[in-house]
Amino acid sequence: MSIVGLAFLLCGVLTSLILSAVLLVSQRRSRMNLWLSIVSGMSGLWTLGITLFLVHPDPDMSPWYVRGYYLAAIMIPFALYYFLHYFPYAIAFSRVEQSLVIFLLVLVSGAILTPGILLDIVPSGSGAKVHLYDFGYALYIAIFLFLALGSLFLALSSYKKVRRRGEVALARQARGILVIAVMALTGGMIFNLFLPALGNYELIWAGPPFAAIFATYIFYVIIQQGMFDVRAALARTVAYILLLVVAVSLYAAVLFASSEILFPDTKISRTQLIFYMAMAVVLMISARPLRRALDRFTHSVFYRSDYDSQKTLQEITKITASEIELRQLVRRSVNVLCQSIQPEYGSLFIFSSSGKTYHYGKNMSGKRMHHRYRRQLSIVEDRLGELPQLIRSNDLVSLEERKMLDGADAAVVVQLTLRGEHLGVLFLGERKSGERYNDDDMRLLRLATDELALAVQNALRFEEIQKFNQRLRDEVSRATRDLRRSNKQLHQLDEVKNDFLSIASHQLRTPLTSIKGYISMVLDGDAGEVTTAQRKLLQEAFISSQRMVALIEDFLNLSRLQTGRFSIDCQPTSIEAIVKEEVDILRNNATNRSLTLQVVIGKNIPEAMLIDKSKIRQVVMNLVDNAIYYSTPGKRIQVRLSREGGDVRFVVHDKGIGVPKSEQARLFTRFYRAGNAREKRPDGTGVGLYLAKRVIDEHGGSVIFRSTEGEGSTFGFILPIRLPDSDLKKSKKEKSS
Repeated sequence: MSIVGLAFLLCGVLTSLILSAVLLVSQRRSRMNLWLSIVSGMSGLWTLGITLFLVHPDPDMSPWYVRGYYLAAIMIPFALYYFLHYFPYAIAFSRVEQSLVIFLLVLVSGAILTPGILLDIVPSGSGAKVHLYDFGYALYIAIFLFLALGSLFLALSSYKKVRRRGEVALARQARGILVIAVMALTGGMIFNLFLPALGNYELIWAGPPFAAIFATYIFYVIIQQGMFDVRAALARTVAYILLLVVAVSLYAAVLFASSEILFPDTKISRTQLIFYMAMAVVLMISARPLRRALDRFTHSVFYRSDYDSQKTLQEITKITASEIELRQLVRRSVNVLCQSIQPEYGSLFIFSSSGKTYHYGKNMSGKRMHHRYRRQLSIVEDRLGELPQLIRSNDLVSLEERKMLDGADAAVVVQLTLRGEHLGVLFLGERKSGERYNDDDMRLLRLATDELALAVQNALRFEEIQKFNQRLRDEVSRATRDLRRSNKQLHQLDEVKNDFLSIASHQLRTPLTSIKGYISMVLDGDAGEVTTAQRKLLQEAFISSQRMVALIEDFLNLSRLQTGRFSIDCQPTSIEAIVKEEVDILRNNATNRSLTLQVVIGKNIPEAMLIDKSKIRQVVMNLVDNAIYYSTPGKRIQVRLSREGGDVRFVVHDKGIGVPKSEQARLFTRFYRAGNAREKRPDGTGVGLYLAKRVIDEHGGSVIFRSTEGEGSTFGFILPIRLPDSDLKKSKKEKSS
């Protein structure tokens, strides 16, 4: 055997046996710890047997080594199967299941220990060799696989269960146990089950390390779960090992000294020496378990219904502190109380603030279950107020009340109340032992239900908050869906509106341009002499057509803005000429409304600057036209164009109706019109000022606006002067000269 293999085996022995000792001396009443200790201990003994057989294949001792490690190997899946019935949650054993597993273990143990059925040791050149019998070994493999697959099934079921309950950390550990168990069992079966069946015994040293890794990982999981104090457990383990060593040494010393005195001529063989040492260990180990077995027997005879009330309260406290979900809280609490007091059944009703009643039962199965439930529900709905908070049926004076509880099979009734609020009621049946509920039992129930009442109230509040949050999320989701649907419809309508504006504007602009042209030709005399009265009418028609063309242009620009086709085409243009032309066009309209239109042109206005001629003309026309329409007759409107440094400033000041202060912030938004403007001029569109601001912004300028309701307004803009290249060179020459 190689040094590497021997090192692996020795590490496996030490690891497994130390873990087994730690688990054995810590929380010895925990069945989970007990079975895990057996798994680890059997792994150590299995590894030890393989090590002794490989290192010292003596024909006399090899049968003990081989039968020992085969027996320890079958105990590993057996103990693992029992361990997984307690981790992470206890799973009930059926009698059939227990009987079958124990029968299989006894059967395979008998096959191992009986020569000629499973194996025999035959001498070989190197010392000893294992001979396996086909039928016996096939039986061994079948039982091993049955226990191993059963263990893996339990591990998988436990993982799915904790995952469904949302316990992320525990689910991760259960998954790890499942994976490590598959790895360990697979490695052990390959190297120590199947290869020996094929006659290959050279690699049996490779299986035990897998079992050591598995035991180590489960030990780590238990530590993570906080199931015992590691430092205290290690201290007890060291003390236990020292006690064992001292006791065995003393026993051996006394035994050998006595033998030398009593039998001085008798020579002790090596086999006898090993036997004496083994007996010392067995006697030492069996002393305390025997004492515990006797303690359990006397306790079951004289204190069969006794329990630790302090421990029960601690468990209830732990549950109420860790559980917020109502179902788990009451289920676990009722289970703890029933396990301690041992009633025939436990039945708990919980009352929610919404008027619902929840029911949780323990051991409620049987023929009388439905009858018992109906009677208890009747008491809850109609008669609960007549009973004290905590009462035994035997203590009731009223015969009617006693019959009422007897009809519901209730020996004890405990109401869960907190600051006057009724949260629930607990019904308990007679104790399984036949004894009456004593004062200690009632004290425990009062303290436990007081603590449970507070936890139930918190759980109910938490449940209400969760339902409210869910309802709120549903309402928000529904409202969001409605808003998205409405928003989509609005977008569709907006697109239809934009298409309509674009199409209608283009279709209207062509005939209006023709009408405007023909009116201009008539005014110029192309159709003959025009009288004064006719000229006045034609001029009104021309101005109206001009305004209609401007309005259509506004709608076209608005459509271009919505579709992303709005652009500024800057060309060298005289802004002074634009202002004068637009004022001349609108002067007749102002005169007809008894308004004075005054134009003031400042000095140093550039002859040409880079602007979009048509769009600036539209802005000037809109601002002057608005001043005319919203001014009071007899007032004066002043239009001023001036230069301020590197900017051109254009303002229109009127003495009109003004803009209310509360509506000024929204005045330049699309389709918005102030309330007094809608009354003054119902036919307005609300796009002129919006487009004016967009045009000025695209030119890099800013809008001027000041207004006082009832006193008038000032509208205008400031544009940065950008000169054409030729004018720019000319301006630089003039400055240098």
